Amino acid sequence: MIQPEQKPMIARYQLKSAKRLNSISNRSTFEGALIEIDGGYACIHPWPELGDPTLEKCLADLKGERRWPIVRRAVRMAEYDKVARQFENSLFEEMEVPLSHATVVKQNAAEIALAVEAGFTTIKLKAGRALSSEAKFLNEMVIEYPTLTWRLDFNESLSPDELKTFISDLTDAARKAIDFLEDPTPYSTSGWTALKKDIGLKLAVDNDAAEEVAISEVVGAANEAVMEPDGDTHE
Repeated sequence: MIQPEQKPMIARYQLKSAKRLNSISNRSTFEGALIEIDGGYACIHPWPELGDPTLEKCLADLKGERRWPIVRRAVRMAEYDKVARQFENSLFEEMEVPLSHATVVKQNAAEIALAVEAGFTTIKLKAGRALSSEAKFLNEMVIEYPTLTWRLDFNESLSPDELKTFISDLTDAARKAIDFLEDPTPYSTSGWTALKKDIGLKLAVDNDAAEEVAISEVVGAANEAVMEPDGDTHE
């Protein structure tokens, strides 16, 4: 196990995007850090908009108590990487990577077509910027690709009333094609329990709030805890 006294080496980096990546961030530059601890490598890439501490706070924590979950996960990854390198063993060798979704960050029929051509059967659409046009786009895509399932990620950008209005604008076929709604509003057990009963669709939480949710089952390849309309919860 890597101990706190083992000092990390840090290499900062920046990634740039050509467009917005979600509904709550206008950034096009994203900072992170590659870390090396005792021969093991990992990455810290926080999203403060989604509740992570800033990169500066993460790096300070890495050198100190390591109390932030994002920092502890990176240290654990460095531990795994160190052992794999010692035994010259790929962590991906003989690993069956489960099927996942194609992520599309805005309404773009061409990107949906490319995802289908690549063999994807589930689309994760970043939503919450323009609800009316997003509902219209989903209704149209469900007609064009009736076998696709959809995961809509709102990044906690909506109010319950906004979500209900969005759902009311969807056709029955579109509602049936939805696998789950991810982070539609900020998570709370009572609020989401009422919300899922109102809309009748699965809700998924993809942040540290998921630690509050009971876990019983893996849903696809997504790292989300999913609240079923009947009150059950899965991850």
